Amino acid sequence: MDKVSAKGIGGQITLTGKRVIIKRQGLLAKAGHGYKGDKEIPLKNITAVQFKVPGSVTNGYIQFSILGGVEAKGGAFDAASDENSVMFTKKQEGAFFEVKKYIDAYIDEEPIAISELNLEHVEENLQEVSISDVSEKSKMMASLLSFFLGVLGVDRFYLGNTVQGIGKLLTMGGFGIWALIDFIVIVTGNAKDGQGLRVKK
Repeated sequence: MDKVSAKGIGGQITLTGKRVIIKRQGLLAKAGHGYKGDKEIPLKNITAVQFKVPGSVTNGYIQFSILGGVEAKGGAFDAASDENSVMFTKKQEGAFFEVKKYIDAYIDEEPIAISELNLEHVEENLQEVSISDVSEKSKMMASLLSFFLGVLGVDRFYLGNTVQGIGKLLTMGGFGIWALIDFIVIVTGNAKDGQGLRVKK
């Protein structure tokens, strides 16, 4: 069976002819979703797809409405912990738009072949992930956000660490201590983004 995949932040969507499979990986995924296994959603049970494009500071997300299900309604913050959502960066947006296109076509009863999608096959996609260990996020941008807005967690949101960003926002950067530590970690090139990749560029 042909399978294609799109990797996001803390999660990966695999499409088959009849199902959407949401896989979770990384610390961000565990913090937001716990130790749940892969979630398989039959395409016939998906009633709608919500697609939020990434902003200059925030990540985007794709969220599936399921027949009889109750999905989170609070935008990007709730999408980070919703089991029917996967967040993604600007670079990953194209792959997730392909996922949306495939599911929308199925809902409209005008299905398209998986082979027509501009996505990597599962095996190739996983191999590609293992090759790169450097984040596409800008170290300079992260440093500036950390210095000026670190107490509000904006640097964490930019890096895709949404759960930690919320934590910094609620505690005013851990009363300034957490914000200072994050700034030092970013400047020294030891910070990691939401995918666990080091921010060096």
